[in-house]
Amino acid sequence: MEMFLNESYEHLDTLNQLLLQLEQHPEEVEVVHEMFRAAHTLKGMAATMGFDRLAELTHQMENVMDQLRNHQLAVTTPILDTLFACATALETMLQSIESGAGDQLDTADLVAQLKAIVSGETPPSGQAEKTGNALVVPEPEAAAIAVIREALEQGLFAYEVLVRLNEQTALKSVRAYMVFRNLEEMGTIVGSYPSADEIEKEKFDDWFAIWLITKQSEEEIREEILEILDVTDVQVKPYHPMDEQTESRTQVAAANAAETAASAARQETGPAAPAAARGKSQTRNQTLRVDLGRIDRLMNLISEVVIDRSRLSLISSRLNDPELGETVDHLHRLVGELQDVVLKLRMVPIENMFNRFPRMIRDLTRELNKQVELEMRGWETELDRTIMDEISDLMVHLIRNSLDHGIEPPEVRRQLGKPETGKLLIAAYQRGNSVVIEVADDGRGIQREAVLNKAIEKGLITPEEGKSLTDFQVYQFLFMAGFSTAKQVSDISGRGVGLDAVKTKIESLGGSVYVHSTPGQGTTFSLELPLTMSIIQALLVKVRDETYALPLSNVIEIAKIPAAKVKQVHHVEMVPFRGDWIPLFRLHHFLELEVPPHEEVIYIVIQQSKSYLALQVDETLGEEEIVVKSLGNYLGARFGFAGATIMGDGNVALILDGAQFVQA
Repeated sequence: MEMFLNESYEHLDTLNQLLLQLEQHPEEVEVVHEMFRAAHTLKGMAATMGFDRLAELTHQMENVMDQLRNHQLAVTTPILDTLFACATALETMLQSIESGAGDQLDTADLVAQLKAIVSGETPPSGQAEKTGNALVVPEPEAAAIAVIREALEQGLFAYEVLVRLNEQTALKSVRAYMVFRNLEEMGTIVGSYPSADEIEKEKFDDWFAIWLITKQSEEEIREEILEILDVTDVQVKPYHPMDEQTESRTQVAAANAAETAASAARQETGPAAPAAARGKSQTRNQTLRVDLGRIDRLMNLISEVVIDRSRLSLISSRLNDPELGETVDHLHRLVGELQDVVLKLRMVPIENMFNRFPRMIRDLTRELNKQVELEMRGWETELDRTIMDEISDLMVHLIRNSLDHGIEPPEVRRQLGKPETGKLLIAAYQRGNSVVIEVADDGRGIQREAVLNKAIEKGLITPEEGKSLTDFQVYQFLFMAGFSTAKQVSDISGRGVGLDAVKTKIESLGGSVYVHSTPGQGTTFSLELPLTMSIIQALLVKVRDETYALPLSNVIEIAKIPAAKVKQVHHVEMVPFRGDWIPLFRLHHFLELEVPPHEEVIYIVIQQSKSYLALQVDETLGEEEIVVKSLGNYLGARFGFAGATIMGDGNVALILDGAQFVQA
């Protein structure tokens, strides 16, 4: 079953990628051939496993694709929309199979739509996913799921609300508007099916679905909606996104799709389908699937070997035996190579994550009635799998912000003298021991004054303080919880949810978030992340009799000045740094130790984003490669500490979290 699901998700991802490519290049018959092969394989696998509904749906999709490749049908928007709806239904069925419920989804209407296409009829717009007497509701978009997860973590409720109107209702859109209005008074709507635009245009039958975040109960919601005229039925059920392990497994399968799945969406995209660039080599690599848990276990064992290597090096230096020293040096090189190999096993191309975005962006630009040209670079850039899983939803936040807040509607861009089609760039590249991921748009940019005014309105700063702030300092307000300059809240963004989560999560991973914006020209969000989190380079320092480790990624320089040069500014101790003065943080005070009398002050300058801090220590011991260990459930998360490591002499050293000191 696991093999069936893995391969099925691969073929489904192939179909999605090829549909996006076909939408952009309808003249490419070879794309249809590849789609046909993927559907045919999926049909055969489903039939073999006894999933008849899944097999029947893919069989009917085959019939449509067969006519497309034989030029008996032209590629049209209604046909593509129906095929996209089928892909959504296939995903729903696979998720149902994975949960143990089988392919229990009524696909009769979708099958009828496909048969209608083959017979020369046109499927009604917006009805491709309506079955029987109930709506086949797909999963909400990834960004909506991310918002729902955050809300659930904050103790709120998330519901899927299904509303049925009387079939004889004359103005369905008006009744639907009243439902939306009443629900917005009870909480936050994060999405709907069909989309709000389609509902407004009455492109639905008698059912529609809304995803709502609220503090209210199911019964209160049901009673509120049933009071609206012509509402005949309301179903309210708690919504829980699929667990991240399932999502992670789905992404793994997507990453290993056939070469055609990776050939779509590569360089440039057009307005109709912001998906894709082409031109990536279609060379197929030989791969072997290995459970991530096994790689983690191997990584842990290598970490233990690294610790023993450090201990052996220390023993060798004490014994001063040349032959032993030579053997230890050789072992050092071998362990280093082995460590690099194992680290690379955990590294995966960032395209595993990038593959999620084209379909999402396509659907979102349609919902927003915007035209967007998507360009994605750096597909081959590699990042630790764990880190990639952590940032996937964060990337969705940034992309949605760019599409909703950044890129203007076509008519506005035309008035501004810009091309009607906006540009969205998602890029990744390696810089030293870090990976930088950028999301850039050519939209309206961030209005500094709007951010300042909102900060003043919230009482975060005074008007006088605002005049002296740099752009970097002003933009930091955007990363505060609940801070938003949006004048209207939409289903897409503008609720002040997301950017604070982005900053918190990235910094917890040892990374940084930067934003650069030029009004009228666009905004770029940059995420700088460590390549891996398990084995890092650290600076070892002494405070009194204890040794501590400080990640080198935060260290800028080490300095020593006479104690008399430390000055007080508004009751804060300051030390010189490159022609400026920065705060001095005495680790002795933090560790509740007495500061010994010193004629000189040794301090380490650390940086987080564009803020600097000097950490006073008693002694620096040099650099060393260390293995990051968790503090465990007993100690849990402690301010100022990122974990612990075992030194070469067997002693434990705590790892200091420089980023938290800077932010304190």
